[in-house]
Amino acid sequence: MVELPEHLRGEPLGQERVSREVLADHQRERVLASAIPVFAKRGYQATTVDDLLASGKVGVGNFYSLFEGKEACFLAALDRVVADAMAKIEAAGTEQEGWDARTYRGLTALLRFLCQEPLSARLFLVEAQSGGPVAMSRYDSVLDSAVVWLSTGRGAHSDAAELPPSFERAAVWGLAFYLQQCLLEARRHDPAKLLAETAPLLLEPIVGTSRLSRLTRELPAASD
Repeated sequence: MVELPEHLRGEPLGQERVSREVLADHQRERVLASAIPVFAKRGYQATTVDDLLASGKVGVGNFYSLFEGKEACFLAALDRVVADAMAKIEAAGTEQEGWDARTYRGLTALLRFLCQEPLSARLFLVEAQSGGPVAMSRYDSVLDSAVVWLSTGRGAHSDAAELPPSFERAAVWGLAFYLQQCLLEARRHDPAKLLAETAPLLLEPIVGTSRLSRLTRELPAASD
């Protein structure tokens, strides 16, 4: 049996499938990266699939091969923003540090993310609430996780003994509302200033004034 010359042979089926998957993943990430600012600037309700096609430079068929529709694209973009923010927050501290230092560093990282990537932050903090029940459920889940983390600090700090049971939830949701307002102001914010405004509200009731002052002195400032 005569074999084709090597340069005319196609890729093995397995390699071809991998190549297609890699290409699709790359295209999906590219469309998501372009979709985030579109959703953030136009708003979820006002954004159309045509807007996403234009920003992602992708055809209708390719778009629907990657996402079921606008909502699916938005949810994927939302998940990407949350994953990026969480990676920065988790990388800011180490397991060798105490809860208070890790929480302070995490808040610092969050505020830097908000100031350096305001469109991504707006997608989560503002647009998730108009993106439908699934998006709202994911928004609630992220905030609930923050409430659980904040609650773990009670046992190690005597200052937290007298706090009402609802403190952590009120603090986290209050922080989210405050940051929403900052983003809606559409002006540049200083992360160090935001840290100085929010750390006393979020951490001081738990760790106490003296410990928060020490954290502020010893840990890096939230600068751009």
